[in-house]
Amino acid sequence: MVCLGLPFATPSITAVQSVDGGTVSIERFLSGTPMKVLVSESEKTLPQFATDAIISVLSALRDNPVGDTDCFLPILGIEPSHAATTAGHSRILVEVAQSKVERYGNQLRRSVRDFDWVYEQTVRQVSHLADCE
Repeated sequence: MVCLGLPFATPSITAVQSVDGGTVSIERFLSGTPMKVLVSESEKTLPQFATDAIISVLSALRDNPVGDTDCFLPILGIEPSHAATTAGHSRILVEVAQSKVERYGNQLRRSVRDFDWVYEQTVRQVSHLADCE
């Protein structure tokens, strides 16, 4: 989301690595204090600063629509130059999903109930999008 130019800091994945049989993403450091540290879940109403922060974030997201999705592609493991030579973003998503399942499928199967069925249904739905045909 860094590529959107939002007026607040957002995560940016710089690397993905396999560590001790798991997958870890390395992200740039975000300064500041997480909202969950400042606001207790037991509070019945949010403090005004928390409400203002949420409204600010939602307004910024509304006012900065995603135009060029190529800036997200490196997160998915492909470079925009590859995307330019591939017919359609839906096809790219299917290809990326296949490569990620090849790499992380065993971990996903341990964590997600009926993973193979969920994956199959996802690919089927994405494949029906117009730019996949």
